Amino acid sequence: MGQCYAKDEAGGSYDCDFERDMCTFRNMERFGRWMLAGRHSKSGLPRPTKDHTYLSEKGSYLYATMADVTSKRVARLDSPIIDLESRQQQCMEFYYSIPGPRVATLKVLVAESSTKAVRTVWMADTNEADTWTAGRVRVPRNHRVMFLAVPSANGNPGYVALDDITFYSDDKCDIVPGTMNSDSVSDILDCSFNDASFCKWSQDGSSRWQFGSGLTGPLQAPNAELSQYIFVKGNGTENRTPTFASLTSLKIPRQDGPLCVHLFYHMFSGDYAVLRMSVRAADGSSSRRPFWRSGGTTSDRWYRVKRTLDLDKTDTAISFEVETKQNFIGPVAVAGLKFLAGACKSDRDSLGLCDFEHDTCGWDTPENHGAKWERIEIPQFPDDFRQFPEALQSGGHMLLAQPKTGSWDVSLVSPPWKALRGCLE
Repeated sequence: MGQCYAKDEAGGSYDCDFERDMCTFRNMERFGRWMLAGRHSKSGLPRPTKDHTYLSEKGSYLYATMADVTSKRVARLDSPIIDLESRQQQCMEFYYSIPGPRVATLKVLVAESSTKAVRTVWMADTNEADTWTAGRVRVPRNHRVMFLAVPSANGNPGYVALDDITFYSDDKCDIVPGTMNSDSVSDILDCSFNDASFCKWSQDGSSRWQFGSGLTGPLQAPNAELSQYIFVKGNGTENRTPTFASLTSLKIPRQDGPLCVHLFYHMFSGDYAVLRMSVRAADGSSSRRPFWRSGGTTSDRWYRVKRTLDLDKTDTAISFEVETKQNFIGPVAVAGLKFLAGACKSDRDSLGLCDFEHDTCGWDTPENHGAKWERIEIPQFPDDFRQFPEALQSGGHMLLAQPKTGSWDVSLVSPPWKALRGCLE
């Protein structure tokens, strides 16, 4: 079977090996220039001695010399709008060369076609001289890719070179090199799903997340700003096999302070399903620490969740998981992922919610009781109390009541809030 190339709007290919020309890529005015090199080029400017396609002096590639650009006039190369017409994640691979440190930085940016909003999704500033290194990054649908060659502040001579750019569809599109993600946590994790894109998340499991909206899905969207969502749906009595769907983030750098996770979820007719969020090792191992879950059916509406999360370990990732039993009908849906710095503040859907990781959230014990609830780290618990729920098996805090006298009773009292209808879980 032959290779399947990504096509542009005119029926040509988005891919380019630069052997004949620059394909659909173009230099932008008022910026430094990317130039074709190789074959019979006689330029004396610094550049790689061989291309990547053929590993030959006769092959061609694209390069920007730092002698031609300044910090105020970087070299910029733009792609056309990339839309592979696939529900899978769009992935771009390329090869780059930068001759050592403190010469230049190569940045990859994406620009949304309608709003023109631009963000950095990848960067690198060094590799071994005269070698080609693979790069890979996710490209959202209907976005333009921009390659920027930015010279170093000290003005060292050198170049940035590109070769063999390819686009394809694959939900398993991990960033390469994995240590060169320049995004902030919100850039890595936030996703509205409004453009039928998983943003920088990838899915796995025996069941698939699907995109939905008020017009095309089983549910109305949460609100006007969040017009789309993702969902997992079963086949009722025809579904005799338990299923598992997972959505996993890129690697997340260690965070010095807590984050507040915002999301909407919907589990009406979800009796046979569990939705949970977990922190897991980014190396792909099975180690994970669930920090929020919802099981069983809820009212037929969207619920907003706020959850405080600590990411104080290196090389972690976050996953959303739906695990179902047979006869699952669904749907289970998620919308509007947002991660903000700082601990969460309560709203109507999270009144009284507390995981006791940072404090007791206003829950307290009256003074005239024979025992008191104490917030204790799990490793400090007596062995007799080691039978914890799944969400607490790998660390964290809980409340423990121990008697002060032989006969005792103890209460745990919530902070006050206005009367409302709801469930205690």
